[in-house]
Amino acid sequence: AYDYWDETDTVLLFQVRKWIKADGGKYFTQHKFDGMEFMEKRFDARLVLWHLSALRKAIESKDFVFLVEGEKDVLTLEGFGVTATTNPGGAGKWDVSYTESLKGVDRVFMLPDNDDAGENHVTLVAPQLLDAGIPVTVVRLPNLKHKGDVTDWIEAGNTFDQLLTLCSEAPDYEKPAGLVTEVSQKKEQTNFAPDEQDDQSEEALPPGYEFTQPNYLKCLELLGVGDYPD
Repeated sequence: AYDYWDETDTVLLFQVRKWIKADGGKYFTQHKFDGMEFMEKRFDARLVLWHLSALRKAIESKDFVFLVEGEKDVLTLEGFGVTATTNPGGAGKWDVSYTESLKGVDRVFMLPDNDDAGENHVTLVAPQLLDAGIPVTVVRLPNLKHKGDVTDWIEAGNTFDQLLTLCSEAPDYEKPAGLVTEVSQKKEQTNFAPDEQDDQSEEALPPGYEFTQPNYLKCLELLGVGDYPD
């Protein structure tokens, strides 16, 4: 599970949980923390980028930030001692408040996943950042497998030094001529959303599901989930 805290790391806002179905498919759910326990959905919990406090420190030091499509990739990059962040929900789930949170960083390096969803995410997010005065570089990782991400790229034997070289060589992002920037707004969250590497649709919980914390066995039964990792 991935906890989303405020910029002071003192207020737990909501939690993202990763579920693995029996067929290998991945699902993510979001749950508001009401001060006592996690609720059925995210409801009206404040939307923030992951590891917001580290992002604020990067702004204070005028450092660059990596923007990726999942919490797993943030952890991979943080292991190299750099600042990285992601938005809850992954590709296509950008909110205008995230752009505000990135104002002041030296540069944002976007590392899109190698699929249509990743490219669509670049088209959605990069123009908004640029319009907000945030320098953006989009780095497409070479020889990345289809639907792969930066974690897959590193695990395939590539190095962080190679990534830094790619970042230094990549051109500044320029908004395509005639492109009208789509300003993202918060949308109502459904209960269950599949991994961005699946089919991009969102599904509600199956009929008959009643949320009680944690009630994982009920979810296993109804969704055919094979595992519930951390």
